Amino acid sequence: MNEAPDPKALEATKKMAGPRTRLVQCLVGWGDQHDARKVLLDPASRHLGVYGFAKPGPDSFPGPIERYLSEPIESFQGNDRNIAALARFFNGLPFEHRREAAARGPVSTEVSRPPGF
Repeated sequence: MNEAPDPKALEATKKMAGPRTRLVQCLVGWGDQHDARKVLLDPASRHLGVYGFAKPGPDSFPGPIERYLSEPIESFQGNDRNIAALARFFNGLPFEHRREAAARGPVSTEVSRPPGF
């Protein structure tokens, strides 16, 4: 499991992983130090499991899921931006906002989830 902002830090642990081991990368919890969308779109990250957390506090509880799915990822900052990316990823939705996709035409930005997601 890696909580560093750079998922490449997991590379050092690959040689210790067994054949049934899944490496896991944290993508939420460190504010702007992570870019969940970039990691999830990177083909080299397809083998990773992903998770997120937020330190308990007055502003740590995520907003309603519909908010994360209905607004462009770029409209969020920090943990909320990464939560919006993960909400789309885990629901099999494209990262691009619906209005942006409609204006641009039929080019897919959907992310295929690895087995086990």
